Amino acid sequence: MVSLKFSIILLSLLSLAIITQAQDPTFLYNYCPNTATYTRNSTYQANLNLVLSSLSSNATRNNINGFYNVSAGQAPDVVYGMFLCRGDVSNSVCRNCVNFATKDVLEKCPIEKLAMIWYDECELRYSNRNFFSAVDQDFTLFMTSPNNVTVDPDNFNQLVETTLNNISTRAASAASGAKKFAVQQANYTGVQKLYSLVQCTPDLSTSDCSRCLEGAISKLGNCCNRRQGGRVIFPSCNFRYEVYEFYNATAAVEAVPAPPPATPSPPPSSGSKTSGKGKGGVSTGLIIAIVIPVAVSLVLFFLGFCFLSRRAKNNRYTAEENDGKKHRESPPSARNAITDQGSIPSKEFFADQSKSKSVPYSGDEGSITEQENLITTTMDSLKLSTILLSLLSLAIITQAQDPTSLSQYCPQTNTFTRNSTYQANLNLLLSSLSSNSTRNNINGFYNVSAGKDPDEVYGMFLCRGDVSNSVCGNCVNFAAKDVLEKCPNETVAMIWYDECVLRYSNRNIFSTVDQDATVLLSSPNNVTAQPESFNKLVETTIYDIAARAASAPPGAKKFAVQQVNYTGVQKLYTLVQCTPDLSTAGCSRCLEGAISKLGNCCDRKQGGRVIFASCNFRYELYEFYNATAAAEAVPPPPPVALSPPPASGSKTSGKGKVDNALFNCHVVL
Repeated sequence: MVSLKFSIILLSLLSLAIITQAQDPTFLYNYCPNTATYTRNSTYQANLNLVLSSLSSNATRNNINGFYNVSAGQAPDVVYGMFLCRGDVSNSVCRNCVNFATKDVLEKCPIEKLAMIWYDECELRYSNRNFFSAVDQDFTLFMTSPNNVTVDPDNFNQLVETTLNNISTRAASAASGAKKFAVQQANYTGVQKLYSLVQCTPDLSTSDCSRCLEGAISKLGNCCNRRQGGRVIFPSCNFRYEVYEFYNATAAVEAVPAPPPATPSPPPSSGSKTSGKGKGGVSTGLIIAIVIPVAVSLVLFFLGFCFLSRRAKNNRYTAEENDGKKHRESPPSARNAITDQGSIPSKEFFADQSKSKSVPYSGDEGSITEQENLITTTMDSLKLSTILLSLLSLAIITQAQDPTSLSQYCPQTNTFTRNSTYQANLNLLLSSLSSNSTRNNINGFYNVSAGKDPDEVYGMFLCRGDVSNSVCGNCVNFAAKDVLEKCPNETVAMIWYDECVLRYSNRNIFSTVDQDATVLLSSPNNVTAQPESFNKLVETTIYDIAARAASAPPGAKKFAVQQVNYTGVQKLYTLVQCTPDLSTAGCSRCLEGAISKLGNCCDRKQGGRVIFASCNFRYELYEFYNATAAAEAVPPPPPVALSPPPASGSKTSGKGKVDNALFNCHVVL
């Protein structure tokens, strides 16, 4: 099984590497006015980080229709944020784009309180003012194809405007909360078609969405005269048209609302002229793993790659090559920056603004080369094959990495109400914990607070010192959802797994020894060989590594393991850990308190553990931790090891390996 899992992981990593490359979002533009800025490490920055974390972690939820908005903090440091994914993209593409955007926007707009960033697949924005459910047309982004149309330009222009007005009505009439998104394919010539798309943020009303799109369509003459493709993008809505299919038609049909009973006639022509031609957790996972061997998957992957490579070669002869320039101009007003870039992602484009000062189309926006054109034209097909393969392997890996639940603590002393400020702060906090759980520089521990009194929430997670970043991330992500199911309305909650612990509270829990709740776990099997010696060995060993863990420098893992001989053929394996925010004295005191419970939980038991909120220990007669990773994580021994106090009276002895599922669990309050 281990070798099977290893092979699957290698295979999925190869597949995912290609998918990740294929799904990198296509950058369009960013807007970062310097009218208001924040300082580093300020309250505003902390709230902004919480908002971005929440946007990132909510980007794949199925019930949000590719849109999510959230706020954090209180005036004057409140931050409002949202993302909108293109209506036809998948959850995974949406997530990848939003995750990328949350990092990219901070690089491009490092200190601005207001920022917007657009990609072909999504947009993300935040501000210090409330923009939810409001039409925003202050900033306009124009994008046009460099190629003019030549066949029936006036008829083409009328067709573009009529089609956009038609689907705008359909998009605006979508039910509340649904995607305000529509596409349409129309005949242009005998051999060419027109493809068009419109979208509003779902928080707009029907009338506001209509008004926003009407405003965008009125810009056709400004941006797209005699162009094969173009788009106008406002923060609240956008449209695009091309003479090639630029959206996923199947997904778009599923996403768009049904046409309204009556479609109004389009308004009179705005005078724009565009024309042209051209191209543009079950055992099922184990069964699958056995039935479909890794060797077969590798063969399928290789054959798919060969097929796609040949298809890419064929596509070389149909791809158009275009050169483009980008012109920067002063906008008509300080708040209306108008930028024209190419609307066809696989080509280079012209950008145009109203006072002509031209520069090469390069820098952050990038210049798209001929080789990149070829990659772009074939990447969608490559995604499909690699995604199918990786989904199989990832399903098995995910099943294998589900965390092992131990216990939870949800006192009913304090509760919160649904849709309250406390719940909003708690959701932000859990989102932040989840998104920070795989960072390399936090040593498997992270704490954060959200909100202000009386609705402030404090939270943290601690992963076992020997687990990998991926296991830690999986456990924390699982815990962030599981704790809300097990403790649905408690202001204080703790949940423990074999791989991690997560907790939150309405009082400050940071850097504080907490022994209020105790989880005792013990093996059902007693030891029989030399029980007194075994008991002494357990206690001595745990005290020894407790001193080592407590002496770790600030910020390092307060974690230690040790293996010692028990009999000629058996060994004792021990582990202790504190939260890294405890002082040396605090960690020592916490572990001493836990060790004093040995007699309560583990008398004559082959294995056992005591878990406090702030620290824990475990011992077994089998190697239950990753020895290699543990050796890298533990601090060096202190110069002088503390001697254990007199025996507490606990008696444990025995041999044999016991599954955690057979452990007895007691919660002591």
